[in-house]
Amino acid sequence: MLRLAIMSDSPIDDPNLFRQSDAIEVRRVTNRGKGGRAVFARRPLRAGEIFERVPVLLVPKEQIFGSHEIAQRAGIAISWYVFTWIDPDEELVALSLGYGSIYNHSESPNAKYQMHLPDIIEFFTLREIKAGEEITINYRGDAAHVKTDLGFTASENAAAIPHSNLGVNDATK
Repeated sequence: MLRLAIMSDSPIDDPNLFRQSDAIEVRRVTNRGKGGRAVFARRPLRAGEIFERVPVLLVPKEQIFGSHEIAQRAGIAISWYVFTWIDPDEELVALSLGYGSIYNHSESPNAKYQMHLPDIIEFFTLREIKAGEEITINYRGDAAHVKTDLGFTASENAAAIPHSNLGVNDATK
């Protein structure tokens, strides 16, 4: 089990407690596609460290990706920033609060995310990350071995370059 140690070395066990992380920051970057942003480590991060734990806003998937009127007006813009949610009883997508929807994709990421019911997502390191290094995740999550179309051309040295209006954090669309 991963333990949250964001603000100090003592783990936080209260599932209802959220604190802004001292470990990460967002920067504008010029070699990126659609958003032009990336998340970077502010300090060295240990392998297995949870560096961000945030609530998510859950939205019916049809309101983002369907023929629903709301999806037609706003879904395309929001679709780049949502995750397919894990609740087996509902078809939901999650908009991560904090920086969760800003992490860039990599086929060889240095971080990963884990979702927890009812509405929490945690981001943790897969290896040590140096201060100043960009933090990336694989948008396919646990299905990283499945090479589904993500809606952009991925590059290991540059950002994801969009080529369609598919959602980036959801390989099941």
